[in-house]
Amino acid sequence: MNLDPVHQENVTDRQICANIFAPLVGYEIGTTEPSSERSLADDWEFNEDGTELTLTLKEGIQFHDGYGELTTTDVEYHFDRILEGSPRAVELNQLNYETLEVEDDYTCTMVFEEPALAVEHQLGTPLGMIPPADAVDDIGENEFASNPVGAGAFEFVEHVPDERTELEAYDDYHVEGLPEADELTFRPIPEDATAASSFDAGEIAVFQVNSSDRLAALEDRDDVKITRTAGLITRFAGFNCQIEPFDDVRVRQALNYAANTQAIREELYPGMAEAPASFTAPDVDYNTDDVPTYEYNPDRAIELLEEAGYGDGFEFTWMVPRVGRFSEPAEVLQSNFLEIGVEANLEIRDSGTYTETIITGTDHDVPMFIHSLSQTPAPDIFLANAFHSENVPPDGGNYWYYDNEDVDTWLEEATTTVDEEERAELFGNIQHAVNEDPPGIWIDHEQFVFAMQDHVSGFEADPQRRMEFERSAFEE
Repeated sequence: MNLDPVHQENVTDRQICANIFAPLVGYEIGTTEPSSERSLADDWEFNEDGTELTLTLKEGIQFHDGYGELTTTDVEYHFDRILEGSPRAVELNQLNYETLEVEDDYTCTMVFEEPALAVEHQLGTPLGMIPPADAVDDIGENEFASNPVGAGAFEFVEHVPDERTELEAYDDYHVEGLPEADELTFRPIPEDATAASSFDAGEIAVFQVNSSDRLAALEDRDDVKITRTAGLITRFAGFNCQIEPFDDVRVRQALNYAANTQAIREELYPGMAEAPASFTAPDVDYNTDDVPTYEYNPDRAIELLEEAGYGDGFEFTWMVPRVGRFSEPAEVLQSNFLEIGVEANLEIRDSGTYTETIITGTDHDVPMFIHSLSQTPAPDIFLANAFHSENVPPDGGNYWYYDNEDVDTWLEEATTTVDEEERAELFGNIQHAVNEDPPGIWIDHEQFVFAMQDHVSGFEADPQRRMEFERSAFEE
C-alpha cells in the first residue's frame, strides 16, 4: 500500500487516496467535468497563450490532524517533491512544466514552456492532490505512504496489511454538509468470486463487478443497485507497423474488417463493454464519432489482402499475456483471421515477460500484441504518447511504431494552440486519420461496473475508476 499521492501508482491506492486528499481542480463525482465546489482552488485561469495557469486557493481549508490551513507553501512543497523523484514527474515533464511562482499565501502560478491546457484535468489526479508540507516533514518521506494526511472528506485511521484500511469522516471538510457517511472501510479482496460472496453475505456494501455472468445475476436482484459508465480506457489488438506485412495499411485494414469485435463484446463481455468508434474514449474532450469504421466484413478483408499481394494469406506469431481479458478476445480474433487465410499463432507469455517485451521495447520484432491503454479527459498527452512517431518504447507509448506525418503535425499543432475550435478540428483530424490508417483493432471501451447494496445511495461509477464516497450514505 502507498497512500502518498506523490508516489502511489496502482488503482486501489488511488481509489483510497481520492477520499483522503482533495485535488487542486476536482471533478464532479462520476464525471470528467471540473467542479469548483470540490476543488482546493477557488479559481484557476490560463494566460492568453496557455503557458501559465494561475491558481487562487480557497481560504480556510484545513488539513487533517490539526496540520493547519492549506497555503501555497504546501502546493510548492508538493511539486518540489514530485520533481525530486516521483512517477508524477513524467506527467509534469510531458506538460513542459518549468516552475511554480508564488505570489502570496493563496495565489500561485504554474509556468510551462509551451501551452499546457491539459494541466487543468491533470490537477484532478494525484498530481494535484496536496498534502500538508509539515506533515510530510514530521512523519517522514517513507512513512507518509502508510500514514497519510490530506484535506479530503475522510481522514486516515488505520491500515492492517491484507485486511483493511479504515477512514473516518472529516468534520472540517471544506464542502459544507459532507461527507454523508461516518466511516469507510476498504477491504482488499483479490479474487472476484470471494468479493462476490462477501457482497452476497452483506459483508461489503460496494464492489466492482468484473464478470458478465456475475453482473447478469446481480441485475436480476431487486435488492441490488448497479452503477456503470464507459471507462477512459481502450482495449485493442495492436500491429507493429514497421514489420511486414503490417507495414502495409491494406493489411491492417483487412484484419480490421476480419475482426468480429461485436461478437467479442456481446459474447465475452455482455453488459461490460462499449463499442468504440475510435481509440479515444467517449468522455474524452473532443471525442468524435465522425471517423472511418470497420464493420465485420470478411469478403472485404480478402479483397484488401489480394490488393496487398497476400491473396494466399500469411502466418505470424502474436504475443499475448496470460491474462483472461486479453487472451480470450485474442482467441476470437485468431479464429476470425483464419477465416480469411491468415494464421495467427498465439504465443502466451506471463505478464512480466510480455510487459518487458512490449512496453519497454526490448524486442522490436514482435508483429502483433494485445493491450489496453488508460486515458485522461484531455487528449493532449495520451494521444501524443500513443501515436507521435518520436514516442516509441522505451521512452514512450507508441508500441505500434506508428509513423504518420500528418498525425505528427496535427498533434504538435493541437497541443500548442489555445484556440478551442482549432483544437477540436485537429483532434478530430487525428482520430479520423488513425482510424483510416489503423495501427490496431479497437475492441472496446471497458465498462466500469459497480454493485451496491440496496441501502447505499449517492455512489456513482466513474470513468476514471475513482471510488469517491463523500456523497454516499449507508442507511441499513
